[in-house]
Amino acid sequence: MLNNYDDRTFDSSDTNSPPPGTSGFGIERIEASDDGASGNKLGAVLLAAGYTDGEVFELCSIVKCKTTKSANICSDRFVVSPAGLSTAQRWTDEQVRALPTGSDFEGGIYLASNPLRNGKGRASDADVVLTRVLLIDVDPVDSSELARTEAAKVATEVVTMVRERLGVSPTAVDSGRGQQIWLLHEDLDQSSELRERLIAGLAARFDSAAVKIDRSVHNPSRLMRLPGTPNLKTGDLARLTRVGDGGRAPLDQVHQLAEDLQAGASVHAVTLAMGPKPGSVATPLPPLPLDVFPPLLSDVLQAFARGTQASVELAALPAMAVLATALGPRWRVGPPGYVRAPLLWFAAVAPSGSGKTPAAIAAMKPIERLDIKLREEFESARRAFEAAKKAKVVDGLVEPRRRRLIMTEATIEAVASELAAADGHGLLLHSDEIATLLLGLDRYTKNSRAGAKAWLSIYNGQIIRITRKKAEDSREADRPHLCVYGGVQPSVVGQLGLQDSDGLLARFLWSVAPTFPHGLGAGVDDYHAARWQRAVHLAVGHRIEQVQQFDPDAAELLDDRIWSWTTEANRLEAANMSLTASIYGKGPEHLVRLTALLHGMALIDEALRDDYEQLAVQPVGAAVVRRALRLVDYFLAHGVHTARLAYGSEGETDQPSEHDDRVAMALRSTLRPGEHVKDTPSGWCARLSAAGIQLSADELGRRFTRLEVSPPQGLAVERLPRRDTRGWAVTRLEDA
Repeated sequence: MLNNYDDRTFDSSDTNSPPPGTSGFGIERIEASDDGASGNKLGAVLLAAGYTDGEVFELCSIVKCKTTKSANICSDRFVVSPAGLSTAQRWTDEQVRALPTGSDFEGGIYLASNPLRNGKGRASDADVVLTRVLLIDVDPVDSSELARTEAAKVATEVVTMVRERLGVSPTAVDSGRGQQIWLLHEDLDQSSELRERLIAGLAARFDSAAVKIDRSVHNPSRLMRLPGTPNLKTGDLARLTRVGDGGRAPLDQVHQLAEDLQAGASVHAVTLAMGPKPGSVATPLPPLPLDVFPPLLSDVLQAFARGTQASVELAALPAMAVLATALGPRWRVGPPGYVRAPLLWFAAVAPSGSGKTPAAIAAMKPIERLDIKLREEFESARRAFEAAKKAKVVDGLVEPRRRRLIMTEATIEAVASELAAADGHGLLLHSDEIATLLLGLDRYTKNSRAGAKAWLSIYNGQIIRITRKKAEDSREADRPHLCVYGGVQPSVVGQLGLQDSDGLLARFLWSVAPTFPHGLGAGVDDYHAARWQRAVHLAVGHRIEQVQQFDPDAAELLDDRIWSWTTEANRLEAANMSLTASIYGKGPEHLVRLTALLHGMALIDEALRDDYEQLAVQPVGAAVVRRALRLVDYFLAHGVHTARLAYGSEGETDQPSEHDDRVAMALRSTLRPGEHVKDTPSGWCARLSAAGIQLSADELGRRFTRLEVSPPQGLAVERLPRRDTRGWAVTRLEDA
């Protein structure tokens, strides 16, 4: 195989002036061949990638050993010129000859996707001088012939879409396992948000059980497989299968394509620009936008899902809870007056056997290990304390207190006590079945919903004081930081009492996880498990105390969305949809807290990539807030759906239903033509009860509101002013 590669190397000896329409460095445009020979001509490859005379490109050899978990990386930069191409070709030949063989290795030779500054060392995004090539990486889920064939079909569909929508023909490469598409677009600055959204939209449109479009390859310094060199994972040569026309897609058309894909690529599209439309029972639920997470951590989450055979939602939620706990109350972001830590409560709605528990166990291993270490340190300190006490060495003697990082089901008093012990640090409450937690909130309280009210205080981060007769037994927590993760079965949601008006449902971030047939799973591999443990340790060990401020653009985004959510919450409240209104009312709170988490994840990802020991202080930019907005929209849609589950099959909606028709029929039967009746909600409940319809005052309010907005035939329904006890007037029309 390698000899074949050597026989097809590019001949750089031609230094004559280039003919019209060529690259400027002596390479004519070529057509792809079936055997991939043209892909071995380095100059032709650079031309297909959009490089021009005088620009700097990078070649990189990466060899990973699966047994030792090690990687050998060698890179160099070259100038696009006859001499530079000749030197680069010799470098490539040497690296290919040095590549190992065998199933224990993966990697190969790669080309930087965009021109760079001249320099040494592996290039980063900061080294990119122009961003004009976007890599679209179509990956088969495995190396089977079926999956690889499906990846080739998807790549063809993507190329066709790009030609039709953007008016350019991109280059296509068979990477030796999957497919790569090199899309040239007009020059762009370092911001990859547009590129990120386009790839996310393509993934939403084309991802399947056999093929996934890699959402993490949007950064400008991304490496592309070099055609004509072997893919160590399969032993096959990468080759050019289609050479593009060199045209660059206009940015406005790229933007429009990204918008269209995200709006309609998937049946999960959300119908309202500001978020999901409440009350629309038929609105499909959006998938978790995995691309909001930084690449390395996104890769870990996907590894958890694969290893435990669970959906990525069931892997991501407990992982988010773990990092939110680890960052703790000292990690704060926000504009002045709206500073928040990542104190977050997550709940996954999924049936038994869907993989909730295995995925949670995988995510929580690092924090459980740290908790065991804290216990061992406490036991050692306790023994020393008892020994000193026995020896009557009492000067400066302080009884040690056990601090926890994680706990399971507990009473509100026990949680408050642990929060006091963990003051200044995070505490994670993991309830495998969150129904046990929510149904037991008031187990040891005399007042109805008193336990729930205490939980709301904890969510708000209010100071906790536990007073005892003995002063030494009293506890205080100035900065309580309790994160929660739990699961619940869809059939149980309606039994949790979440429709009550205490706002507990709105404070949780709900995810209705998709389910699918699965096996036992192979478990999380050591590489990703070690990376995840390192991420958690970085979060727990951070030393940042100061608030990380929103920059002006980020603050403006927050302000705009607060206005939108408040407007929608007021509309829903007026429609007597108080539960859904409370979900939207908590949108700004969730946004800032999720922004704190995503900002921390981004800095953890950077520390993992560059092997830093500590996280750095950075202002919060608009890009982080936009990613958090996408997460909030996801959780809003799932929260509204959970509210429907809490109310039963009909749900809380502002649209008339067949049940409303029954109410209208009962009203017509109890009123004479032309009769006009005013009554209180309880009075109307009694009238309808006599007609065989049992409604609570809240249910009556919702139904009458819908009948007021969409009057049924022969009736006029009107809400009375507050001075009339906020009752209702119903008139049966004469001609009904």
